[in-house]
Amino acid sequence: MKLFKSILVPVNLGSSTERVLRTAGNLAEIMDARVSVMHVVQPFPAVPLTSGIMMPEGSGQVNVPAYQKAIEERVQSSMGDLVERTIPPDRIAGRIVRTGTVGSTIIDECERGDYDLVVIDSGEHDDIVTKIFGSVADKVVKSARVPVLVLRADPDAKDDTGK
Repeated sequence: MKLFKSILVPVNLGSSTERVLRTAGNLAEIMDARVSVMHVVQPFPAVPLTSGIMMPEGSGQVNVPAYQKAIEERVQSSMGDLVERTIPPDRIAGRIVRTGTVGSTIIDECERGDYDLVVIDSGEHDDIVTKIFGSVADKVVKSARVPVLVLRADPDAKDDTGK
């Protein structure tokens, strides 16, 4: 059996993130592997913004690079707290925050890094976009050059709305 030494774990920071990270941490312990946790930030929309609708009243222009950097820093902080709570410290290889389209950016990181396993959540399948275009996990499974472990949703878990 091949042991995996470097695990990439893309997360969406939603309700299933902690479960995915704990699973990856447990695998890393068993296989003596290291875990890199990744989150992809969507790029700032390239559409005209109307004051009061997509921007606060009277905010004027948006400094897109500063806005994007602030979002990335906030994500890095949130992700850091989750990682420290769920993965043994000696198993953490790093935290990665990238900006881009989610599926493509994860695949790019898979190719750039020296990973030999991806652990990813199956994602939500309730919205129309996912039904038409497929989930991020679908894209990663189809395109990654390394094995992908897809974790299905916990049927007993409550979603973000408490249902």
